[in-house]
Amino acid sequence: MAAAYVQDRIEDLYDRIVPSAKRDTITLDSILKVANDNSYRTRTGIPDVRKAYQHISTKPMTQEDIDAQLKAAREEGRKEATDAARLRVPKPGIGSIGGRPESSWKPSKLTSVSDALTEAMSAAAKDADIWAAVDGLVQ
Repeated sequence: MAAAYVQDRIEDLYDRIVPSAKRDTITLDSILKVANDNSYRTRTGIPDVRKAYQHISTKPMTQEDIDAQLKAAREEGRKEATDAARLRVPKPGIGSIGGRPESSWKPSKLTSVSDALTEAMSAAAKDADIWAAVDGLVQ
């Protein structure tokens, strides 16, 4: 009677632990062989089906596997951070501070560098966005 109970209990554990898709390759006999070969036993001395299945289905990790996973995680984190930073950093340009489109000012006197710089300085002196930023710093 005890042998029938133990056999039913082991079969029940096998049915609950081993997925039906893997029952063709992992049989009850193979689990019992692994349990006996590795001395996987419950407190009462019955072969431990859970530990035997875990032993069969779990691949031991090497240091190379761990290093590869860490490297992949770092690269993924770096990519996420870079993408997030791109959203926060404004593109360089005249209008990036005030949020308006870039200035349509083009120099008209191209006879010399001095004339172009003088014209650019006078246009900048009339630009309200530049003075708003300066006034905000001075106050």
